[in-house]
Amino acid sequence: MQTKTSLFSFRKIFLIFLSVILFAYLLNVIYFKTTSSTNNNNENLSETNSNDNNEITPGISKRKEEETQIKRIKTKPKVITLWSTSFHISPIYCLKHFFKTIFEPKTGIKVNVIDKSLSGHCHLTKTCAHDLRVLDKKTATGDDGTCPVEYARKFYNSYKDDSEFKEVDAVVCDHNISIFEMYMAFDIPLIVWATTRYEVWRFQKERWQNLNENLKLISQKPYNAIIANNLYDSKYVNYFTGLNVPVVDSYCGYAADNGNTYNPSRKEILIGPSHLHVNPHEFFSEVFSKSGGNIKLEPIRSLYPHYEYSDLAKHPAIVIVPYQVSVMSFFEYYRMGIPMYFPSLDLLTKLQVERNLLNERTWYSVSNGRRHSPGSTLPKHGSIIDHNYDPNNDRDSESVKYWLQYSDLYQWPHIIIFNDMNDLYEKLSKATPEYYAEISKKMMEHNKVLQERLINYWKKQFELIERKTKVEGKQVFNTYEEAMKKLWNKSSIQCDV
Repeated sequence: MQTKTSLFSFRKIFLIFLSVILFAYLLNVIYFKTTSSTNNNNENLSETNSNDNNEITPGISKRKEEETQIKRIKTKPKVITLWSTSFHISPIYCLKHFFKTIFEPKTGIKVNVIDKSLSGHCHLTKTCAHDLRVLDKKTATGDDGTCPVEYARKFYNSYKDDSEFKEVDAVVCDHNISIFEMYMAFDIPLIVWATTRYEVWRFQKERWQNLNENLKLISQKPYNAIIANNLYDSKYVNYFTGLNVPVVDSYCGYAADNGNTYNPSRKEILIGPSHLHVNPHEFFSEVFSKSGGNIKLEPIRSLYPHYEYSDLAKHPAIVIVPYQVSVMSFFEYYRMGIPMYFPSLDLLTKLQVERNLLNERTWYSVSNGRRHSPGSTLPKHGSIIDHNYDPNNDRDSESVKYWLQYSDLYQWPHIIIFNDMNDLYEKLSKATPEYYAEISKKMMEHNKVLQERLINYWKKQFELIERKTKVEGKQVFNTYEEAMKKLWNKSSIQCDV
């Protein structure tokens, strides 16, 4: 009797155990099917909704798909890849440093720059374009007597399927900006960044006009950017094209690396920039005679044939004798917080008209023995109705004054302006270490404000670039002619692009 009872109890327990396992299994199957159905419904929701909406409003499906893809992009660490084939090492070097040391740490967006420099000084930054095909120091200018479109075609055929170039999100074209024409067939975002007068190597009237038309064409694409690193060149491009050109400064924070900020320990006031084209003893003769040797003014190159930025930071101030309206040295001095003296607008206008002090302001002066430029070969754009001042007329004082007001050191705060040599002498005589220290402090505070402005600009620009390259995608065409026709409705029968 006890054995049967035990056996019955064992069977009962066993049946209960089997029932529990079966019930758990059924629950698991039901849950799996329900979850799968829900996930499938969620994954297909936008497709179902957009298909319904397509019958009413075409295009909504594509927009929702793009928005979904953009959200996915934003959840991943951002990496932007830029490409540069510049004829000047400084603007792109400056930009790379800003992205690496300021932009990336503050935004988390990594910017890779493929720098294939065509500059004669590329060895200094180790960026020479040794492996660049088709384009070189002659063919990339479009000014060697042959047709630029010939090289643009060869360049497109050589790089349209290039594995390295396929990873590029945008091309930076700064000095010279006309090189953007070599990239128009690639259906890739273009950052055209004017850092000097933009018509370089397109001086002839017809070629300059064609360059303007191409600038207007690319400006119609929202992901392309036509910008300038200074107000003068922003206004200059606008004068001839009618385009609105935002100012996106060069930061050049590398000058202040390793603690190379203002720390005066020497008495000499520097005369700069290092590229000095006046006789300083003649130019500042009135200051020298009045000071009796009490004020020590020394050209940078006299003290330092080869200087480090830390050398400059040891001096109380720099008196600027400009040869251009905007040069990279100005950005460097400001980032280090070195106080600067600069001629007033009236004085600079007088010096320009009388002696062509800024003898690299116009390409005419550069190409014609530093002589005064008589005027532009191209008329102003029809939208410019508020003035008739020609930026390339060095002989008319009103035109000179109008355009010189846009020089860099009139835009930045905390620059010490002098009205004549006597005024310079008075200000140098009265300046104290405390006065200079306060100015330097304010300059460094302005640097922080500029940082934020630049960060905001590049974040917005990269969002536009991402929409194009990572959402819409880049088209690749079989031939250069097909690309130019479909992208820009341009034929290649002419010599220029």
